[in-house]
Amino acid sequence: MRIFVRRTTIWDERSGGVPVDRDEEGIVTESGPFVLPALRGPLTFRGEHVELRWSIVAESLAGAGDHAERPFALVAPETATYEREATGGYRDPPTETTVLEPDFGEQWAEGPRRRRDFADEPLAQIGAKVARFFTMVTGGRTGATNVTLDVSPSRVRPGGEIVAKLAFVVNEETVVESITLELLARECGIATRQEEHLFHTHVETVSERARLDPGPYTYERRLAVPDDAPPCWLTRHYGVIGVEWFVRATIQIDGHVDDVSDFVIGVAPF
Repeated sequence: MRIFVRRTTIWDERSGGVPVDRDEEGIVTESGPFVLPALRGPLTFRGEHVELRWSIVAESLAGAGDHAERPFALVAPETATYEREATGGYRDPPTETTVLEPDFGEQWAEGPRRRRDFADEPLAQIGAKVARFFTMVTGGRTGATNVTLDVSPSRVRPGGEIVAKLAFVVNEETVVESITLELLARECGIATRQEEHLFHTHVETVSERARLDPGPYTYERRLAVPDDAPPCWLTRHYGVIGVEWFVRATIQIDGHVDDVSDFVIGVAPF
């Protein structure tokens, strides 16, 4: 008898999608009790487009096709700290403390992300690329340069708070239409890195239309993560699938392509 834990990730099942990722790990046993590996995540999730399921599967090794599968929900533990007693006996005080670290999936990565064009219209994407190419070949340095976006802490729990800091340099007098910092969350699916299925949006406008003189500029805002925020996770199988939280900084410059920077954060379940 083979017994194992199965993780199944699904993208847009309501539109005819099928399970696209089935990770199986476990043990083979003849009979009697068995122990399955401890799971640290990702937690069970069901969204509008993305779903992650866990189940225990038992199947015959005789090749007869007999098997049974029972689903279960993987939720956050009551505590992430465990103490182990000394080997001398139960009267000894605990000698080791272990802190359980959540698993966000094999594809998860936190930190700044290369700017992408997320415009819905293909012509808008082409226009943005042409404008950037023209600026590059002509040596134009108008607008914001040396743009950096930093978020601290980069990992937080639901109900926590982060500080987003945007810094850039203006080389000549520039008119900005607006500068915004956003806390966003989206569902990722197969080959959809250029699409945004957002389920949380919070926008902080740090500057309205203004004329900026040459020099360095820094803007900072505190952003609150909702108490009911689902934890993030990201797996890979013919594309990325999961839930992603990130901060986006947008500098909308009069007469120029907007500068967009993203910083992916980790919303931990425990």
